[in-house]
Amino acid sequence: MFMKNIDMINGSLPKNLLLFSIPVVLTNILALMFNACDIIVLGRFAGSSALAGVGATSSLISFLINIFLGLSIGINVLVAQSIGAQNHQKTERVVHTAVLFSIIIGIFVMFLGL
Repeated sequence: MFMKNIDMINGSLPKNLLLFSIPVVLTNILALMFNACDIIVLGRFAGSSALAGVGATSSLISFLINIFLGLSIGINVLVAQSIGAQNHQKTERVVHTAVLFSIIIGIFVMFLGL
């Protein structure tokens, strides 16, 4: 898997920003492909009412994905600031809070979806 440390302070800024943005772009492409596969399968096998249901919820799914991407970028900023300040306790606290927040919101969205 592609795992690499990106030093945003040193080196070429455009190159670093491009490397930083690749996972976000790939996530959006994956979400679009998932939605396209849903539409293809339902259009071929299920019928127009199922296809309308997927079409009606695609905007909601995109909205939720973008909210969580925005939250993750905000958390990355907090983690980067605490790492830059060499405050390891704050880094741990931010990461643990983010994981707990993600689990709680994930459970909430799951029950809301059900």
